Amino acid sequence: MAGAIFGDWTHRRGDAGGSRALAADLERARLRVAWSWEAPGGARIDQVRTAGDSVLVAAMGISEEAPGWEHPTLYAIDGEVGKVSARQRLPDPMPVAALAVEGHVVHAVSTRPDEPVYVYALTAPALRPVRRSPVPLDAAYRPDVLDAWALADGGLWLELEKGEGTSAFVVLADPDDPLRATSRLELYGSLGGARDACVAGHCLFVPEDASPPSDTDPRARIHKLDPEQTKSAELRDSQGAADVRETAARPVRGEVPSDWASVDTGGVPCRAHALAAEGLVYAALAGDGPRALFAQIIALDRVSGVERWKTPLSGIDASEAGVGARLAYVNGEVAMQRLGADGHPSSDLLLAGPRGSFESALLGAKRRFVLDASLGGFLVAHAASADGRVVVAAFSVESRRGLLGRRARMHFSIETPDVGGAPAVYAGAGKILVKGERRLVALGV
Repeated sequence: MAGAIFGDWTHRRGDAGGSRALAADLERARLRVAWSWEAPGGARIDQVRTAGDSVLVAAMGISEEAPGWEHPTLYAIDGEVGKVSARQRLPDPMPVAALAVEGHVVHAVSTRPDEPVYVYALTAPALRPVRRSPVPLDAAYRPDVLDAWALADGGLWLELEKGEGTSAFVVLADPDDPLRATSRLELYGSLGGARDACVAGHCLFVPEDASPPSDTDPRARIHKLDPEQTKSAELRDSQGAADVRETAARPVRGEVPSDWASVDTGGVPCRAHALAAEGLVYAALAGDGPRALFAQIIALDRVSGVERWKTPLSGIDASEAGVGARLAYVNGEVAMQRLGADGHPSSDLLLAGPRGSFESALLGAKRRFVLDASLGGFLVAHAASADGRVVVAAFSVESRRGLLGRRARMHFSIETPDVGGAPAVYAGAGKILVKGERRLVALGV
């Protein structure tokens, strides 16, 4: 009996909540290379999402209309046979900075530094154009788009990079009036890149890193942004009790909401991440101490902000300095892996759940694998080779902790052909998908 994968990969981190989780049956799965695809004309494969039985790809190729510029084209590929079923060339020669799918609509956000931001809506999977909308942002908000989250009513949250580690968040709340951008929030920090915000319902939960050591009271924060109102709740008790207060106010342009949740990191500067799953929002903190990684997971009710459980701020030995983290939701637990600047793991796999403590597992024995997805209770991860090939493996993590921690057993593995470097792994359309800069490989299960 073959395995099966169910569901769609609709956002950068799997779904709007950032769980990287899809339903799957991999117990009897045996991976095989089902098909591979290269974009025409040597175009660079940029982003991959799935919708139903289709794989959606944004590729960047040389522009005929604007020499020297790249031009984006969207492709819909039949997930079963790997053949292009639809394609749509976007009208503007600007990179697709973010791609999100909701229902039967694909939202592509396109821009480049000092250029306007355009949002395109197309049907999925036929890629028929629905609308092209310029986002009314002044020049200060145009450097780049870091992420996008699509809402069921047609709305769209955007994260914009303003430069020098500053992010701005806006919502296109009314699909009938796409030019109206509201609920702006600005956050400052020393680290660049997307902040791993997440959507639950229509609300965007935005993590803010703990302040540098020069701050006398560094705190990591989660902001809750609502298209209609803002609410705030603060965690004050370091022993775990939650002091919750809520306020409601109509947002105005430029308003900065109060903290929805804030956590004292005990003087340790931490990078903050957020994940939403099954009615909870998880704040995940990771920071580098003098001799070890420090990490903490806090589970909050997404409506009230009440704390459900948390781990203490723990030092994790045998870890190296990192700049980011991968999160996945698996079997009621949050799995976290710290990554270095080169994209390779700088920590073991950390797991936290209602038991309220961190447990570690080694993801790969001879080589360290990068966490990619949670498929039906299995964790899928990859390791890249210097020749462009990628090893993809599924791990089952034992539920009980042994003398040496939790054990991650490799369930299966397979090596792909050369994908052209910069690999990323997704799932959906019944396949595990391995994207490189030059080739997309679909693994059947």
